[in-house]
Amino acid sequence: MIIINGKRLDPITDELTYKDKVIQLEPKVLAVLLALYEAKGQLVSQQTLLDSIWHNTVVAPNALQRCITQLRKHLDDDDKTLIQTFPKKGYRLCLKPQHSNLFTNRAFMFVSACFLVSLFALLLLQKLITDSSVAATTKQIRQVIPITYSKASEHSGTYGHYHYAYITDIAPQQQVLTVLNSSTQQSQVLLHAAHFYSAPAFAPQSKRLLISQQRKPLQPQLHKCSQLVLINLTTTKQQDVGNCAQPFIEKILWLSEDRVVLLASNQLSMLSLASPEQAQALQLPNDVKRLVDIQPHDASTVQLSGVNPTGEAKLWLVRIEGYTLNTLNAQSLSSSPTQTSIVKLNNKQQVHAYNNQLFFYQDSALTGQALIHSPYKIELNDVIDANTLLATQAYQDQDITERRFDDTGKYQDHFISESEFIEGDAQYQPNTHNIAFLSSRSGSSQLWITAQQPRQLTFAQPVSNFVWQQNGQALWFLSDAKLYRLTMDGQLTMLSLPVTLGQLFQHVEFEQENRYLLASQDNNNHLLKIDLNTLTVTTLLNEPVNWAQETQQNEVFFATQTGYLQRLEGHSITQESAFKDQKLQWRFYYRDSRLVVPLKDQTIWAFDPTEHSKQFLSKYDERVHLVSDIKLTPLSLLATTAGEHHANLVKIIID
Repeated sequence: MIIINGKRLDPITDELTYKDKVIQLEPKVLAVLLALYEAKGQLVSQQTLLDSIWHNTVVAPNALQRCITQLRKHLDDDDKTLIQTFPKKGYRLCLKPQHSNLFTNRAFMFVSACFLVSLFALLLLQKLITDSSVAATTKQIRQVIPITYSKASEHSGTYGHYHYAYITDIAPQQQVLTVLNSSTQQSQVLLHAAHFYSAPAFAPQSKRLLISQQRKPLQPQLHKCSQLVLINLTTTKQQDVGNCAQPFIEKILWLSEDRVVLLASNQLSMLSLASPEQAQALQLPNDVKRLVDIQPHDASTVQLSGVNPTGEAKLWLVRIEGYTLNTLNAQSLSSSPTQTSIVKLNNKQQVHAYNNQLFFYQDSALTGQALIHSPYKIELNDVIDANTLLATQAYQDQDITERRFDDTGKYQDHFISESEFIEGDAQYQPNTHNIAFLSSRSGSSQLWITAQQPRQLTFAQPVSNFVWQQNGQALWFLSDAKLYRLTMDGQLTMLSLPVTLGQLFQHVEFEQENRYLLASQDNNNHLLKIDLNTLTVTTLLNEPVNWAQETQQNEVFFATQTGYLQRLEGHSITQESAFKDQKLQWRFYYRDSRLVVPLKDQTIWAFDPTEHSKQFLSKYDERVHLVSDIKLTPLSLLATTAGEHHANLVKIIID
């Protein structure tokens, strides 16, 4: 039995009871409520709800909103404080403490006792597994949960005793240090600065913070310096620690309540808060050429990450003895260390984030890795517990611009989308005025269409790329390494292929019996032809291809990494002489019996592949640098336009 806002919910019978009134909840409405309840006060993204409740099902865009409206009505949430809405992100159920005589029920006490016994057995089993010499099984990423939601960039997070401390960029040359209480969700700004050089660092008892901030010198001729600031979290009192100095302090590591280790410009020093003016240099191991990060291990040891003199990425476990660092062991890393931390899960396990992958190490050996499926760049910051990592999720905003030309060559730009989310790869729907595009506004990269107003088309795994069917009546797209066809009336079909595709280039249909896709293979980018009647796959070219378009049967124009336009006829390959020594900008398009070709020199041409002649159309600039589609009549183009940088804190749940 679950009590929400004074009402009893029986998840077995789907009944919501208040006094003598009983309401039978619809299955989807109940599923949404249970998903929000099980999140325990955390925000649940729209995409997570859609994926878990309407799995692999095409639904109306307002299906989730209708369930939320029903729940608010049934739970008397007229002021929308019980179920909070985060626009374009998701929902959060905020429960107030409930007092119930259920806690005196003997059955409840029996269940509680059984739970405690089971918990003790589980903890004992976990200890036996941890203490054994058996290698840990590979961990999996279960969920990425947002912690902060501001449009301003929030980054460099650390965790200590139910509090997150992080830096927020509120304006150019203006940052603030913020602390967020994970229980109450209340945040407080502690310190303003033009710039912080280090992430905040909690003292062992989590009652104080140290951070390195930029200070302007009193004398104009002097350079900027790095000042340590100590903040008491109980009183918010601040005090400078030591002198404002160079080089800038990039990392702070507490050894105890009165000793810290500082990383500045590839050098380590130890500082006592009792006499902060007398920091002592620490001698690095001889095989450390460049030091990137330092992390705690236990009371007397720390782990260093960086590269050795031969350029190999390494992780060193060292013991601090006086002012000397003695190496206990060293291990090679599978990826180059960056400013992203290599953090400790327990005494034997570490995890490193690189290029949106997590690498797990145990006893100096790589035990596994897991890919973070996200359109954002993930940087690991800290560990909250053995199954929860704290990270920064960073991205550059992308919007879609349409440029429309008149008969004189003049143009006007129109924003197809303008939001804080990543949106791009827009393509005109054939024979209509609609535009399909990829957007992350619902939580992951999904297909949307403009029509009268933007409407979401897919609700399952993230969509990587797509092409229109030649007649505009369906979309072909790749999601979770699978090929799908989605008709405009909502019919979704998955096609099983003997290979995994990486990029869709074009849908071709000469007649009903001759329909196929041009695509590239996932592992080698070889050019493929997929017969949509027989689902057979033919390799057209055994070399990596960046883009391809077919102009007539058995004539394909393609481009490799060299950037030159080439022609494939049968097994014969020639470089197109009309664009000799001219490199392509990105993609090119077969439209109205002509190839439309944007070049690196910022010119756009229409090329007749039969006559081998070309016609100048227009020029482009940085606003429309990444052209994703072009129409010839009237001339207009779609492009992905880079916007502002954003960053937020997230929790990565692993198991």
